[in-house]
Amino acid sequence: MVKYNVIPTEQFEKDIKYLIKKYRRIDDDVDDVVAQLEQGFFLGELVNNLSLPPNHKAYKCRIKNTSSKKGKSGGFRFIYYVVTDNYEIYLITIFSKTEIGNLDNSTIRKYITKTLREKQKYCILQTPIQLGVFLCLKLREE
Repeated sequence: MVKYNVIPTEQFEKDIKYLIKKYRRIDDDVDDVVAQLEQGFFLGELVNNLSLPPNHKAYKCRIKNTSSKKGKSGGFRFIYYVVTDNYEIYLITIFSKTEIGNLDNSTIRKYITKTLREKQKYCILQTPIQLGVFLCLKLREE
């Protein structure tokens, strides 16, 4: 089985930093999910209608908040972006369902575009396809 490289984005790290102040056990909650993602188990539901290229997918996953007694319904929502060609998973954002309702597709697409921009900024675009995806998403955003 192929192991995926799980990469937290700047937005994800910012979100975790905010949430850890309220939910002390969020690291453990997220670590369980990340371990499964690294093994190639894509959890949650596929986010459709994002106009992503083949082999690029975004998922929305529910995570139980062990700092709360509300279960998954009062837990966290976790958005991640998968590039299967390169075996990469980008942790896009995480939020508490009790604080934020849902993210619409345009917001998720903006987060993905921002992630690809970050990747380009650090000069780790590995294929022309990824650059094309970035430009395609950017044009759709405008």
